[in-house]
Amino acid sequence: MAKNKDKTKYIYVFSDIDNPMMVKVGDAYDIIKRFDGETRTASAVFGRYRLWKIWEAKDRDGNDFRDHAVHEVLRNSGYLNVNSNRKRLDTDEKIVQSLLESEFSMEKNSLESKAGNEWFMIDTDDGDIEAAVAVVDKAVNAVKEGRTIILKEKYSFSMRDEQRACCEKTANYIKSHESDGAPTRFLWNCKMRFGKTFTAYQLALAMGWKRILVLTFKPVVIDSWRTDLLNHKDFDDWQFIDKDTANEDIITDKKTVAFYSFQYLMTGNDSNKTMTHKDIEKGAKTRNKVVEAIGGEWDCVILDEYHFGAWRHISKLLKSDYITQEEKQELKNIQDENEQFDEENNDLSARFSIEGLRKAGFNSHNYLYLSGTPFRAMTTGEFGAEQIYSWTYLDEQKKKVEEYEKHSEKYKQYEWLPNV
Repeated sequence: MAKNKDKTKYIYVFSDIDNPMMVKVGDAYDIIKRFDGETRTASAVFGRYRLWKIWEAKDRDGNDFRDHAVHEVLRNSGYLNVNSNRKRLDTDEKIVQSLLESEFSMEKNSLESKAGNEWFMIDTDDGDIEAAVAVVDKAVNAVKEGRTIILKEKYSFSMRDEQRACCEKTANYIKSHESDGAPTRFLWNCKMRFGKTFTAYQLALAMGWKRILVLTFKPVVIDSWRTDLLNHKDFDDWQFIDKDTANEDIITDKKTVAFYSFQYLMTGNDSNKTMTHKDIEKGAKTRNKVVEAIGGEWDCVILDEYHFGAWRHISKLLKSDYITQEEKQELKNIQDENEQFDEENNDLSARFSIEGLRKAGFNSHNYLYLSGTPFRAMTTGEFGAEQIYSWTYLDEQKKKVEEYEKHSEKYKQYEWLPNV
C-alpha cells in the first residue's frame, strides 16, 4: 500500500460473531475501500462479522505505523497468530463511516479474502469480545509508545537449585574449552517442566552472550522461547526475532534471540507436509535471506527438541538389558513419533546437520542441545559425561520430597509439580 500523506491511516479490528475470540487486526487509509476488497486480507472463520474499533495509526512522534507492528506486539505478548481460509463478508458503507466517527459499531462489514497472517486467537479470562478488543487496544498503545510487548508486570523469579547447577556445569565446561579448535557441544538431558528455555537464557547472561540462535524441529515451541525472554525482567534489553519479524523492526546492535525451525530453513515453510526436492531447493534462498537480515555469527546455537534429530539407534537400545520396561516403552513411543515425523518431513532430521548449517552461513563456537529424551545421543558416545547435565523424573520427585521434609521456602518452587 503506497503512503498517502493526505489521508489518515487506521488500525482496525473485527471478529466473527460466532467466534468472538478470533479477531482480525489490519490497517487501511480508506477503510471503506478496504472492506470492499481493494486489499485482500484473510478470513479465518465462517459467519457474520462485526467491526469493533479503529485507531489512528500514528505513534507518539506523529509517524505512521503498520498493522504488522501491532501483530508483533500481540505475538510477543503470547497471543496465537492463526492462518486463515478464503471467505466473503457483507459490507455496509454507512456503518463503516459511522465507525470512523464513533470508533464503535456492532454492524457487519465485508471483505474478499485470501490466506494471511492478520488473525489472532485472543482467549481472555472474561471470555467476551470487549475483553479481546481491549487486548488489541493495549497492543496498539504499545506501538504508539514504542514498546514491542503489552505493558504488564514482568516475572522476576530466579533459577531453582537444579537449574543453577545446570547453568554452572555448562558454563564451566564451555569456559574450559574456549580455546579448543573444535566447536564446544553440551547436552541438557532434562525432563519436561525443567525450564530449559529460561535456564538457557540465564546461561546466556552468565556467559555474557549477546546473540543466540535457537533451532528446532518443532515450530510450536516458539511461544515458550518468546514469552520466557520478553516476560522476564532479566531480559529487558533483548529482542526476539523469528521468521515473521520485518527487517525494519530488527535492531542490529541489540541483544538478540533468533528462532527458526529446521523446516523453515530447509524449505522456507513451517508446515509438516511431505517436502519435495523443489521445496528443499527453495531453502537455500531462505537461509541466505535470513543470514542477510540478521547476520551469521552467533555466540551460541541452541538445538531444541534434539531427540527428533537423534533417534536412529533406538532399535538397538530396545534390546538392551540395562533399561527398564518403562524406559523401553517410552523409547518405543519416541521411535514411533520420530518415524512419523521423518515420513511427514521427507527425512528432514537426516538432511540437516551442523556442517550444513555452517555451509549455509550460520557459525558459532558453542552448541547447546536440549531434549527430554536424548537416549541415542547419550548411549552412542556422542557426548561424554562431562558434556551432559541430566534431570529426570526421579530427580524431580526426590527434590520435591526433600524440600517438603525440610519445610523449606523453596518447596513452593516444587509444590505445583505432579506426584509420580
